[in-house]
Amino acid sequence: MYRQILSGLALLGAATAATAQTAAPVINVDQVNYNQLDFGVYFLNTERQGQKFVAGATNQFYDRTRPTMIYIHGWQNGATQAQRRETFDRAQAQTATDFAQVWRSRGWNVGICYWNQFADEGEVKDAEAKVWSANGPRGMRWRNAAGAYSTGPAKSAATLCTESLAPALSNFTGSQLRLVGHSLGSQMVINVGMQLSDRVDAGTLPARARPGRIALLDPAFLRDARPYLNNRWTGEVARGIVAHLKTKGVIFEAYRSSGATSNGFIGDANTELLRMTAFTELVSSYYQLWQFPEKHEHAVWHYLWSMAFTPPAIDRPAGSPPLHPADVMAVAPSAATEDY
Repeated sequence: MYRQILSGLALLGAATAATAQTAAPVINVDQVNYNQLDFGVYFLNTERQGQKFVAGATNQFYDRTRPTMIYIHGWQNGATQAQRRETFDRAQAQTATDFAQVWRSRGWNVGICYWNQFADEGEVKDAEAKVWSANGPRGMRWRNAAGAYSTGPAKSAATLCTESLAPALSNFTGSQLRLVGHSLGSQMVINVGMQLSDRVDAGTLPARARPGRIALLDPAFLRDARPYLNNRWTGEVARGIVAHLKTKGVIFEAYRSSGATSNGFIGDANTELLRMTAFTELVSSYYQLWQFPEKHEHAVWHYLWSMAFTPPAIDRPAGSPPLHPADVMAVAPSAATEDY
């Protein structure tokens, strides 16, 4: 039963192969050849139109001087055979709004790091393993449009995403790099954030390439020890990384919109990690109690769209002592909230 619920939560993803020095074509990013392995970073000009970033080639939708938001999706069970992947057109919001347009209108580059063919597994735990290791139960196999699997590269999905993004950041001077991950994508942005930060510390990327903020949208972690992580839980590993990155000045925010993996059966609520972030519980009246996929998706469009609005004020009971600006921010977290 729980596996059936999680299947409905599958997000979408991918990217196109391209040779160095040759600019990738501008395409609708959800229309690619799903019989070829396709992963990496696309920068988008509309909710669907984008261009894959190719090292050494011009990308007309990326400006190294602008703040940059990179979104990373999660589990993709069945998405390849359906020949679909995630864009900024959020159908579950029941509106035609391009939820990244407000970001672009405010001067941001917006991109998606696709790893959908790796994340297309019948068991969410097999997709989760690929975030961290090429030595999980399914290795780094990838799925094609016929549903068949092929052997993939001997690198984790987070490492492949980092390697795809790093060349774009080699001379980055934008005011901020922000990583935004949904569901299993929250594990991805934590891992990618660590790898980018390590490159900054090693002097191979400029200081601005260290993420300024990392947003976790209805984050998903599974229970139990993993052999590929020296018998640690994924949530445990993630907490160690978050604690380390916070010492580097990285700001973490988290938004929980469903009980996708926080029910205690196979999911790890990972409340210890949430306490390490600027955490928001999204309680929506848009959906019925049983609409798990819609609630899971809600965190994404809520966060992206919140850039268009003034950050919400903190609602405090009458008679509460006044807030001290040096101790706590005066507004609640949102995409538009200033860094604190």
